[in-house]
Amino acid sequence: MATPVKEIYKQFLSLINDEEMLLLEEEIIEDMMYSYLQKATFDFFECKKDLSIMGQEESCITIPIDQSEYVFNQINKNYDIYLIGKSTNKEYEINRDYTIEFKEENCVITFETETEEEILFKSKYLGGIVSDLDLDEIIILAYGMMIWWLQPKILREENLKQMLTDSDYNTKSGANMLAKLCLLEVQIREQLAKYKTRYVYKGFKGWDKIE
Repeated sequence: MATPVKEIYKQFLSLINDEEMLLLEEEIIEDMMYSYLQKATFDFFECKKDLSIMGQEESCITIPIDQSEYVFNQINKNYDIYLIGKSTNKEYEINRDYTIEFKEENCVITFETETEEEILFKSKYLGGIVSDLDLDEIIILAYGMMIWWLQPKILREENLKQMLTDSDYNTKSGANMLAKLCLLEVQIREQLAKYKTRYVYKGFKGWDKIE
C-alpha cells in the first residue's frame, strides 16, 4: 500500500512557519514541496523501504445536468476533489451542495438537489511513496524536507550580506537573519540525526553473543 505524499507534506507544513510561501500559487507550492521530498528521500539512505515516488494524476470529467448522484471509478480518498459549475464557474461546497462517499476504489457524489448545470468534476492525486510508511519514516522525510526548504533562504541571506556593509545588512535583514537561519539548520540537522539513529536501532535488543 502506498503512502500519499500529502501526508508527508502535511507533516512538513506543520513544522515550518513561512509567510512567503503562503503568497504563492498552490501549484508552485506543490512543485516546491515535491522537489524537497525528492531530495529528502535521497538523503534518507537508512530507510528500509522503497522510497520511490509515484507520479501525479489529474482528471476532469463533466457531470451532466439533472443528476442527483454520480459515481466515478478509480477515485479514492487520497484524491483532492473540486466541483465547479461549467457555466457559472461556481465552486460547489462539500457538505452543503454535495456529499462524498468512497466505496473501495469508487467515489459517489450525492447532490442536495438535482444539478441545474453541467458540473466539472476535477480530481488531483499529488503522488505517493510506493511503500506503506510508518509515522517515524514520515517524520524523518518531513525533517529532511525542512533542510532543503532552508537552503534558498540561507543562500539569499548570504548573497545579501555580501552586497551590503555589516551595518546595512543588520538593518535590512532584521537583526542578522543569516545567523538565525544557520542556527535553525543546525538544530534541524541535530534533531533529524536523533530520529535517524532511533530509526536504525528500532527493535534492536542487543548484540547476539558469538558462540
